[in-house]
Amino acid sequence: MEEFRSRGAPLEYWFIKVRSGDLAFLVDWIIRRGSGEAEVRVSLFVRGTGRVLRTGAGAWGDSDGAVRVNGCTLTPGSASGEVDDVRWDLTCDPGETRLDPVPLPAKLLHPFDLELAGRPRARFTGSIEVAGETFTLAGARGTLNHYWGRRLPDSWVWVSADGLGDGDGVVEAALIRTRLWGLGRCTLLGGYAMVDGGSRTTQILAPTYGHLAVEGSQESFAIKAWTRGRQVTLTATAPSSAYNDLGDGIRQTLIGDVTVDGWGSSTGYAGLEYRGDFLRPR
Repeated sequence: MEEFRSRGAPLEYWFIKVRSGDLAFLVDWIIRRGSGEAEVRVSLFVRGTGRVLRTGAGAWGDSDGAVRVNGCTLTPGSASGEVDDVRWDLTCDPGETRLDPVPLPAKLLHPFDLELAGRPRARFTGSIEVAGETFTLAGARGTLNHYWGRRLPDSWVWVSADGLGDGDGVVEAALIRTRLWGLGRCTLLGGYAMVDGGSRTTQILAPTYGHLAVEGSQESFAIKAWTRGRQVTLTATAPSSAYNDLGDGIRQTLIGDVTVDGWGSSTGYAGLEYRGDFLRPR
């Protein structure tokens, strides 16, 4: 799977996100080549209670179609590992839907802090054990994503959810303030909004083919994406107490709500994340 392969960038992330019953679960495999460090970071919620676990290493593997950090392994078709009292052993069907919001000129010139690609309709089967409690997954909905580039952007807001409308809709959206070619005074506001309802799909990319804006606080914010003849407006909500602190100024919840005008809602399983100054503090 082309979008999954290692890019050898200074910073590289792979992650899975999956929901099933009382469990919402996300695992990052992170490689920081500049500092020679790697990390696996787990963000999870069980019946609404969240926590973060991590394990680091000074060596890693990212070849032969697999990412390996401290005994935790991710391939396009599987994910397994153990961090503290959390263990997972999953197979993955990435699905056919692709998230590939970086326009062709940027793929060639690499101006942004990070590039990304993903599969927003992945399905996971297997088991996840949390503090002795086992959650069995059978085709559970989720995502499989890959980020790579120079550094983390200074600011972003991210929304990722499934179950919209009749239960088959997915939404992926992000607004990002990125440096251009790593230059501190040269920045760009960009992002994407993709909504896939199965029988219909819309995608807006900014600034190349449209515009994005966000307003609100971490507890309630709206992302608007528009281009000629099309508009996507989504509203995301979650109490401030529902956010996990991932470090690096990143706050994330996996149990938010999101409504997309004209497409429906996802309640209790939306991934919401922010860094920087896009959202007003509460």
